[in-house]
Amino acid sequence: MKLCFSTVGCPRWRWQEIVSAASDLGYSGIEIRGVGDDLFIPEVKLFSDDNLEHLKADLAKHKLTIPCLASDALLFKPEIDTTAALHSYMSLASKLGTPFIRVLGDEWGVPGENVDEALVLARLKEIAPEAVKYGVTLLVETNGVWADSRKL
Repeated sequence: MKLCFSTVGCPRWRWQEIVSAASDLGYSGIEIRGVGDDLFIPEVKLFSDDNLEHLKADLAKHKLTIPCLASDALLFKPEIDTTAALHSYMSLASKLGTPFIRVLGDEWGVPGENVDEALVLARLKEIAPEAVKYGVTLLVETNGVWADSRKL
């Protein structure tokens, strides 16, 4: 069984601390939510096109993968257009060989309060074909209203 951890649990760690901990503790991969104070991974210098080959070599050296990029794409917020951000994540995931991108379909807290489920569905239907083109799968975080598996 492959085990991974998320960088959401180590928000003050630098990249080498993250990789070292994952390697030393026998993990197989790292879900990337952020590195240090940087949460929008496609704009983090470490993940730039100029650094990708070095980053991938470093991960391979430690026998690690990045199975998921945890975006902050808020599909349930009509006032926020997530399309450009998700394209950036999909492009990066494709370059990294990362198969999954986490998206958010509800707020944390009271499940189902004021969630426009039709909006979330429409946005997923709009962006999913693009994800297929990039070779990635979007994962809706199962919190809030989506914690009900039948509804999801």
